[in-house]
Amino acid sequence: MKFKLGNIKVQILNIERAILTRMLQKHTHSDNSYELHYICAGVGYVVINNTTYDLTQNTLYVTGPNIEHEQVSDKSNPMEEYCIYFEVNTNSDLFVSNSESFENILFNRRFWLGSDKYNIYPLLIQLIYELDNKTLGYNIQVESLIKQILVCLVRNYSKGNQYSNGIQDTEKSNSSDINDKRCIITDRYFLYEYSDITLNNLASRLGLGIRQTQRFLLKHYGKTFIKMKFESKMNAATYLLIHGDYIISQIADKLGYSSSEQFYRVFKKHFGISPSDYIKQNRSDSLVFS
Repeated sequence: MKFKLGNIKVQILNIERAILTRMLQKHTHSDNSYELHYICAGVGYVVINNTTYDLTQNTLYVTGPNIEHEQVSDKSNPMEEYCIYFEVNTNSDLFVSNSESFENILFNRRFWLGSDKYNIYPLLIQLIYELDNKTLGYNIQVESLIKQILVCLVRNYSKGNQYSNGIQDTEKSNSSDINDKRCIITDRYFLYEYSDITLNNLASRLGLGIRQTQRFLLKHYGKTFIKMKFESKMNAATYLLIHGDYIISQIADKLGYSSSEQFYRVFKKHFGISPSDYIKQNRSDSLVFS
């Protein structure tokens, strides 16, 4: 779905409601991409650029381009959240970068977290209802609801409560529909399929050649395939060591390493600490089995 809000164009890439029992390790999104999260039940925390924030009922937060984040649920009371993944682009001829307009605030705010003061929850409930039932005129209703949600989001920004980081950056490129879809595929590929990531496989998923895929990653993520693959595995490793119910040899296997010893060497070289010491420093139940 695409629509205009003043001088910006918004494209909705994904909408979902989920109970977060799955692993959501550290990751970032491509240029122009934003993720709105609303926690409606349960508890947990999110790590934003290495800073930890508690998440409870009625917490609203947004992560924009290049904001590294990792979300973790309490196993005994997992979070239930609504999530809207969207892209924002501007008409550069009309966009005023130093304006305090609605469009400017939405476009430039890379991170915000706080309690929702503008009653977004009923709008999200209605949004999911419309998408599930697809009754007559639902597409008009969905667009209207999303616009209301985004307005409420920016109004929350203006309240100034809790944490925010509005990084100014108006030199963002417009993406074609196919590149939007490729960014979604890439995000999920590195987030969930870290154990057997290959350049050939990713290229096939994206419908690109090998060199085209490498250029695509450099353009949209500013990183090489090798760097993204390695970061994906290391991010998954830290998550599994702290939050997974696996011994180290099982983690090495899940990450695609040929042996525990190889995993030990790579992990220690990258973090300056062994996996077993990492567990001891970060887990209360720090009994280690290799």
